[in-house]
Amino acid sequence: MKAGLILFFCFCINLIYSQNIIKEKYDELFPNTKKKQIERLNHQLDSVKSVNTSLSGSLSLANEVITKQNSDLKSMNAEILNLQSKSECSLDELQINLKKLQDSINYLNLFNVVCKEELMPRNTGEEPLLINTCNWRKYKIIETGTADYRGRYSWKTEIFKTEKDSLVPIEMLELFKSDSLNQLEIKINERLKEDFAYLFEANRNCFPRHFVYPGFKLKDMRFMISDNSEISFEVIYGLNSSCFAVNAASASFKIKDLVPFLAE
Repeated sequence: MKAGLILFFCFCINLIYSQNIIKEKYDELFPNTKKKQIERLNHQLDSVKSVNTSLSGSLSLANEVITKQNSDLKSMNAEILNLQSKSECSLDELQINLKKLQDSINYLNLFNVVCKEELMPRNTGEEPLLINTCNWRKYKIIETGTADYRGRYSWKTEIFKTEKDSLVPIEMLELFKSDSLNQLEIKINERLKEDFAYLFEANRNCFPRHFVYPGFKLKDMRFMISDNSEISFEVIYGLNSSCFAVNAASASFKIKDLVPFLAE
């Protein structure tokens, strides 16, 4: 009988204990009182605050990094613009200096004339051909002298322009600016007319009594150049053979005096 009571009593205690455990677990999972709900919510709120605090710290750090990177980027852009500006200024300066150097070289090249004289044998008893070849700028000027039966030489000039690897024949007028030809003709004729006055007085027997200086067009003149930086223009008066020595006259100029007339 006592044993039965003891067992019953133990059973009751175990039952009560089990109910308390179950109740605690139930209250934990399903709080059924305001106090427990508030405690649970406060716990959740603390967790959220902790997460927010962590996120705020990370966001603040990220903002600091972004701000620094933006500052560095602006500095780099400013440095790049500064370098580009300096580079452009340097390039412009180099181009200006290069242009000055090229202009200087081109100008000096105006006065550089290299000539070579040659004798070309002809048939027995005939005077040799005289060939004078001059290289000037991009031009080759070839003067050929041919003697007559008395050994008196008459001259012909051929002018060539270098284009790539070829020599192209051109007219003498192409050596000069087209809009300056009239002025150049006047300049040459003024010089020739001065010489003609002396020539006429010293050789009256070669010129008709009322002969006047006729004036010449540039296209009717012969072009000559020499390696002492002179350009000459020759004209023919058309006198008879007995006056061969005074039939031709020329006007010579230093190249520097003709620079304003020369083609580029």
